[in-house]
Amino acid sequence: MGRTTQHRPQRESEARERAELKRENRALRKQNARLRRQIQKLIDAQGVVGHEAQDLAPQMVNKLPGCEACGSRNLARLVVPSGVLIACKDCKHRKKEPLKP
Repeated sequence: MGRTTQHRPQRESEARERAELKRENRALRKQNARLRRQIQKLIDAQGVVGHEAQDLAPQMVNKLPGCEACGSRNLARLVVPSGVLIACKDCKHRKKEPLKP
């Protein structure tokens, strides 16, 4: 006679999955709140209205080929008082460039 494996009831794995999803949702809500606060601080500090930042974005896209670290073109750009902060959304690499006249 071969050995048979015992399977856990489906209910237990559903409960575990639900608990993991709740933890993940809680962590994402905290992260979202933190990022919203950071964005608000940056907007208050630089005084740039949303449409002004959107007008600058197309000009900057053509000048930068990609991330220096991983080569990805999935970049986020933010105009700050001291220059332009460029962050790769894939590898999280950051670079700061001075504003060009």
